[in-house]
Amino acid sequence: MINLYRKNETNFKHNKFVLTECKSCDITEEINSIYELNLEYISNDSKDISKELIDETFIKVPSYDDREPQLFVIRRAKPNLENGVVTCYAQSIGIAKLDNNAVLDTNIENKTRKQAVQQILSNTINPHKFIVGNKDTNLSTNNLRIVRYSALDAIKGDKDNTVLNRYGGELVLDNYTLDFVDKRGNDNGITVSYAKNITGAELTLEDIDKITELIPVGADGLLIPEKSVKASNFDINNPFTRIIEFSDIGVVEAEYDENNCCTNTNEVCTQEQAYEKLRQACLNKYNVDHVNEVSFNLTLNFIELSDCINFEGNDYSEIQNKRVAIGDTIKVNINPLNIDLKGRIYKLTRDAITGRLKSAEIGYKKANIATTINKANKEIDNTKKKVDDTKAELKDDIADANEKTSNLKVVMEKKDSEIELSVTNESEARAAAILVQDGKIDERVKSTDFESYQTITDREIADRVSKGTGFYAEMLMHPDAIVNLIHGITDNKTTLNSNGFTITGGGFVFENNNGDKLIQAIPSGGIRLGDSDWSANTTEDMICLGGTPLSQYFMLSKIYINSDLDMGMSPSRYDIKNVENIYAQYIETADDAAINGTLTCGRLECNDKHGAVDTNDYGRILINAYETAEYYFGDLGEGNSGETGIIYIAFDPKFLECVNTNISYHCFTQVYNGKSAITNLERYPNHCILKCEPNTEFSWEIKAKAIGKEDYRLEKSKIMK
Repeated sequence: MINLYRKNETNFKHNKFVLTECKSCDITEEINSIYELNLEYISNDSKDISKELIDETFIKVPSYDDREPQLFVIRRAKPNLENGVVTCYAQSIGIAKLDNNAVLDTNIENKTRKQAVQQILSNTINPHKFIVGNKDTNLSTNNLRIVRYSALDAIKGDKDNTVLNRYGGELVLDNYTLDFVDKRGNDNGITVSYAKNITGAELTLEDIDKITELIPVGADGLLIPEKSVKASNFDINNPFTRIIEFSDIGVVEAEYDENNCCTNTNEVCTQEQAYEKLRQACLNKYNVDHVNEVSFNLTLNFIELSDCINFEGNDYSEIQNKRVAIGDTIKVNINPLNIDLKGRIYKLTRDAITGRLKSAEIGYKKANIATTINKANKEIDNTKKKVDDTKAELKDDIADANEKTSNLKVVMEKKDSEIELSVTNESEARAAAILVQDGKIDERVKSTDFESYQTITDREIADRVSKGTGFYAEMLMHPDAIVNLIHGITDNKTTLNSNGFTITGGGFVFENNNGDKLIQAIPSGGIRLGDSDWSANTTEDMICLGGTPLSQYFMLSKIYINSDLDMGMSPSRYDIKNVENIYAQYIETADDAAINGTLTCGRLECNDKHGAVDTNDYGRILINAYETAEYYFGDLGEGNSGETGIIYIAFDPKFLECVNTNISYHCFTQVYNGKSAITNLERYPNHCILKCEPNTEFSWEIKAKAIGKEDYRLEKSKIMK
């Protein structure tokens, strides 16, 4: 069954879309290379599934080997309107997904092949579901460093620093599980006979990489007494001789500690043991890698070979029906060339619908085996030599330092999880140390009263300097912020990130070149504009709103401005001089106030209130004001009672808008011509009527309470003393 899943699917246990109208579906796999699928599907299918065949969707097909059904990711979909077919190219999910993930930098040290793959999968830049399986039992260790590789290239790429090139082996892709094995496939005893009239087959033979005599060179130039190891098919008249270095094989002397106990028992290797290891390494090249055999490649097209190949002891249907898999060994008998060899199936194509083999490539593909071995061993040898030289140099330096001063204790130690290099001056109580761990470096310098350290990881750099236990300064650098912290003095913290510069806990001071504090954060929570030593005039000139000094906006020595930028109540007093116009709720002046224009305010309080009059002879004269206990407005006039002796006084309409004459008000009269006083007075809201003797001359005055202030009487001041 062939199934299709959308790109966001995570559960592949169900069937989802079943592709029942495939024209063809072929799976091709090559050892350590491709694992791909090519599909042809009817575009106008009965279930209308063809429209789901797009990039990044998943196809699940039977594997026809010991693996479960395999997932492939469509990388290219190409509908053809002429033939009504959708052609799709897909890659194994392991190849497609790992090729689109990356490893920035990871250093693999003294790890097995399985551990190396796990470290790579654990250090990808993006998360994934891939795991390492349990098929790899090879315990050989090696070193490599991966820097800016795709995850797929890091595992099986053709560069020097990859798991495949450094450890060898063959990669097994099984959906989300990755395994390395030393060799894939089995030898099931199948023989393919190559007849004279065969068609659908192509054979290539070459002896470019053939080796029948190996001269092994071990560590420190170690040679076996017999000089070389010959293959069973060695011909003295036609030798194929190569020198191969095995720098990991050599004599290792026993090392003892102060208690005369051997510290490297598992590594000790005598000269005779080293000779035997070199001989066995050469035999492995013959028996396992077949370097002594002719390199051949036989491409078989099983569609054309159904009548041409004889599978001795096994009929043709058996090899078609899952009898062979990638990596299997098959014996190839080529009668016309008198060649009888065994070769591995390193590439095959199978019909995913029927399970039948369509083609296979059999043989030994050796890409200059000797050169590859020499190159890998040379790199290992160079790396080992550099490490040994470095260790020797460090040991010499430590020895020299210990000879120069007995006060210094120097330690260089490799532990399970870290490398430590430290220098301690015991007499001065001073120490410096560097700890190198997996993904982390610690540097520390310490004395009696002070200590500083730096910690570096891939995501953070932390610096800290401390004095005793109560004071320290710390800086943290992240990809998205820089944080400074001072503890014990101000306890303030500063943060620089995408939101700007943030200060927590006060302590911020902004100074000019003269040392004047232009802006200062007060620890109690406030902020000061201008230096505390500035005078009022200096402050007004130095502080600007936009490009204009504050003195051009206000002539105030002390001001209070609320959120609406108008003046309000404040416990401070205002000294106002030479101000054109002022709009305020309350103003209290401690000194003279000179306002050239208009003063508009909700309430005005002053100790002395005068009307000012400019005279010709006496200058400006102050006229004192008459104050009352309650809030009265007044108006006055004069008149003559005439022949009737009845006077009608109509109040000014503007005056009536200012006072409340619907409540009791006062009306006063004064007679001037010596006749009797007013005999009767009637009060109405908008006028009053007076009665007196005819032709009486008089004056009148009305006092009425201001609207809205009818209940005011000797109220307390709202200005704080």
